[in-house]
Amino acid sequence: MDLLKKYNLKFDSYSPQINETPKKNEQAKKFVRRMASEKCRQIHQTCSNLAQDVIILAGDTIVYFNGQIMGKPETLQHARSMLSQLNGNAHKVFSGFSVLDSASGNEITDVICTKVQFKTIPPDMLEWYVSSGEPLGKAGAYSIQGHGAILVESITGSYNNVIGFPIENIIPYMAENSWISYIENRLPASIWHVEIHLSHSPAYSKAFNGYGKEAPLQHLILWDRGWYDLVEGEFKREEQRLELRMAYGLNQNWMVEATVPMLQKKQTSSLNFETGTSDQQKVIANLTSENLSGIGDISIKIGKDISYSTTWHNRGGFTARLPTGNTGTRRGISSNAIGEGHGSVGAFFHFTWYPLVHGIRNGFRIEGKNELTGKRETLESEKVYYSAGHSADIYYNWSIERQNIFSGTELHYFQQSESKLPTGKSNAAFLKEISFEFGYGNLSELELKPLSFPWQVRLGYTRPIAGQNTPVIHRWELSSMIFF
Repeated sequence: MDLLKKYNLKFDSYSPQINETPKKNEQAKKFVRRMASEKCRQIHQTCSNLAQDVIILAGDTIVYFNGQIMGKPETLQHARSMLSQLNGNAHKVFSGFSVLDSASGNEITDVICTKVQFKTIPPDMLEWYVSSGEPLGKAGAYSIQGHGAILVESITGSYNNVIGFPIENIIPYMAENSWISYIENRLPASIWHVEIHLSHSPAYSKAFNGYGKEAPLQHLILWDRGWYDLVEGEFKREEQRLELRMAYGLNQNWMVEATVPMLQKKQTSSLNFETGTSDQQKVIANLTSENLSGIGDISIKIGKDISYSTTWHNRGGFTARLPTGNTGTRRGISSNAIGEGHGSVGAFFHFTWYPLVHGIRNGFRIEGKNELTGKRETLESEKVYYSAGHSADIYYNWSIERQNIFSGTELHYFQQSESKLPTGKSNAAFLKEISFEFGYGNLSELELKPLSFPWQVRLGYTRPIAGQNTPVIHRWELSSMIFF
């Protein structure tokens, strides 16, 4: 059980009652395989409190010497007799294990063998070990992870197998059948997940207008002014975003995550409104002078694992965005103004499903944000109170990861209600977009064994499908993640 705990697996333990007597002329390997399978099925049949979709793991270990199976001694005299036979000789340790999927009835069994060479131990030392009581209940009357280590000269094969649980053989079986997956498991306690995310949006000059049609970007920014379609020229924006995302497992169920962005938003303009009034000319000048370079709005997320099994995982929690993006010249109070400086609180729910196909994941996420009121400057250079419209994001993603190669896609739907403008109206927005990602790292190996430095690098591309009152932005993304 200690070995399972090292892999952060949640489990309950049971002691099945079966007849552990070998059949006549039964070979050691067949006997230990039968014992593991019978224990597994005994638990499945008799433990009524088990869920219908659990994975049952059972094992049995024997020592085989000189043509006979040595089980577990029940008395000190029996233990003394076993150890006297093994003293100075080589023997074999067989461990059988069985893994049963209670939902489908699929079962995998295997047997691992390790050769153990005993030292020639003096009688007084052998008697001391017997009198310690440790040999009782141990296959072959010794415990290699305990005081019995003094008896062993060498082993050939799996050390964990001699302990009685060849974990390095069991975990790959379970991972290959999608019964467990470390890359898909929850963030363990005291583990950091750090991600560096770089996003580049090439210069764009189009937007989805209020009718869902593509139009010049300035029409979106100046939508509430009746003269916006009289403005000539082109208006472009370009954005770079570098984010540091840090998540920490507080315990097995709770995690906290912070995202610190560094932004550079710039724009170029050839807008011209020759017949405009001085106030209208001022709006055009203020619009083209907007810029942002520096820290953006910091986000904090607190999440709790609600429920989980070998095939699904639910997490929910709360989010907060701090209005720290106050650098640069920020003007305009529409939802698409260039500045940050928007505070919000919200909640999220994530559902991830792992179908019984190795490496495949499906995920659904929904996030809602309640925008808070703050101060902004209008394009007329007036200071006003402002609150962007409340918003909701819905995501569906699908991915496959095998042999350290990752490939995935995600659909994203964004909905935002009307912003609370001093004179605002009819600027509700939505956006539909699709993302593609390809990655490489060593996270596939994490499904099979613990790693000292798990990592992965991903390259992604996002393009809009449809929208209303939102810019038409294509994004290239590069991200790297590590766990420690």
